This record gives sequence, structure tokens and C-alpha cells, in this order.
Amino acid sequence: MEPHVTVVTDPVERVTPGGVVAAGEEHPVDTIIFGTGFQSTGFLAPMQITGRNGVDLHTSWKDGAEATLGITVSGFPNLYVLYGPNTNLGHNSIIFMLERQIRYAIECIEALAEQDLAWLDVKPEVQAAYNDQVQRELAGTVWGDSCHSWYKTESGKITNNWSGTTLRYWRRTVAPRLDDYVRQTRASSADVAERVPTPSG
Repeated sequence: MEPHVTVVTDPVERVTPGGVVAAGEEHPVDTIIFGTGFQSTGFLAPMQITGRNGVDLHTSWKDGAEATLGITVSGFPNLYVLYGPNTNLGHNSIIFMLERQIRYAIECIEALAEQDLAWLDVKPEVQAAYNDQVQRELAGTVWGDSCHSWYKTESGKITNNWSGTTLRYWRRTVAPRLDDYVRQTRASSADVAERVPTPSG
């Protein structure tokens, strides 16, 4: 180590015009690099997303994140995730996957407008079947080996990588299968809203 370099492991308390303060002592610096690291299986930090019936997405994903095609999550209508669970690649460009996800989300939004829908919510059995298939396929890959890796949760569930080819992902995302979704019409939503009592002012 260079004589003018000091390793300080105390937490940074604050940044000053001339440096950073740690453990009550100011350390002069020329440049600050803020390296946050990453939580590859903690898809939501620090967001909080609440779905139907007040369900928190952190709670739904406590055993490992799941989303149909990595895009839609059961119980969270009109939520479209990009670079979501099981859409990372080890063999191609993530840009392709993102383009497919964006196209899929746009087509869902267009369906909302065209069919006068308030929301779309992927059916839980559809999501469960999809994710069961993905996990079965991944179990036979190098990602499913017995070693620890950033692709897995602590319990060993692989939440990052896609289990197939990009051609297969393209085929699955050509168009949303609307029968896979619970579809709520705007008229039904308005009727429900009218029957919910509002607090008196």
C-alpha cells in the first residue's frame, strides 16, 4: 500500500467540502466513489409495492421472486416488470429480453384500452405452472449445481436466469395470452367503487 493511502473501515457519517467524516475524524479526499454493491436476488430494494387486498410484494416474494415471463406478478394488476425474475441471460443480450418485455407490456396496456378494462392480473395457477417449469429446467443446468452463486436465493432457488433460448422467449412474448389473466372491466370497477362506503368529512 502507498504511504499516503489509509484504509478506513468506519461508517461514513457525512461528506464535507474537503472530505468525509468517519468515527468523528475528517479524511481529506479528492474523489468520492460511491460503491453500493448489489443484491441480485433482492429485486425490490428499496421499493414498496402493494397489490390487491393490501398484499406487499416483499411478502409475496419472501421465498424468492416469481413473475410470469418475468413481467407480470399475480395479485399485482397492471404491474409490468422489466428485467424481472428469471430473465437474466448467460448466452445472449439482455437488451433483446428487455425489448420483448417492453413490447409485451405495451400490448397489455393496449388491451386495457381496447377492451375498456380497468386491470389485468395474471392468474395464480398460470404463474405457478410457469415458474415450476422454469425451476425444473434450471435444475438441470450449471446454474442449478450445488455451489453457492449470486443467481440463487439463500434457500437455493434460482431467481435470476432464464431457462431457455431467446427464440423461445420471443415466442412466449409475441402476444399476451389474455386468457391467462383475470380481466376487470371499468364498468365493474366503477360499480364496486360506488358500493364502497366513503368516510364522512
